[in-house]
Amino acid sequence: MIVGGSDGLGKELVREVFMKGALITIVGKDEKKLIEIQKELDPADNKGDPLIRYFKADVTNMEGHEVEKLIRQAEKYLGSIEMFVYCAAKSEPVMFVSSDLNKFKSHMDLNFYSVVKFLLPITKRMVLRKTQGRICFVGDSMGTMKTVPGMTPYACSKSALEQLAMQLRSELEAHQIRVHYLLPPPM
Repeated sequence: MIVGGSDGLGKELVREVFMKGALITIVGKDEKKLIEIQKELDPADNKGDPLIRYFKADVTNMEGHEVEKLIRQAEKYLGSIEMFVYCAAKSEPVMFVSSDLNKFKSHMDLNFYSVVKFLLPITKRMVLRKTQGRICFVGDSMGTMKTVPGMTPYACSKSALEQLAMQLRSELEAHQIRVHYLLPPPM
């Protein structure tokens, strides 16, 4: 499952993982883009069971039970989730003194809390299955290695994501679930 897979880096990850033979569930906001990537990679989709399924969703507005329902539907079609990649993110630059709490909340909602909404049920399923799993976070060096004026809300949310990845790595290692924190070059 790749959340944020209809655009940018997420879309390229969908391509790469699909070309390596994986069945993929993509979650994204833009249904037109989701349909395009599905048809590009799996053009025979309407002649049988597609190898790529997509779900249109705004992950920041989803409640926990909606995430559970989406995961159940994805697993019904393509089997249990063996790899989870969270690639959705937002960055709206604003100087701290011109900002307000809502800027921080909106960054944290998408860049951190939405990850947790998906991870809680997915990691529990991985642990209960007692099979190997993989979790990948797409981070940003701006979160911990650089300071750039106007990027405080974004950097704070990405720092929280990095800490989540580090903590989960140590917690889930005993369950053979590998956690990766990816730092792509600036785009």
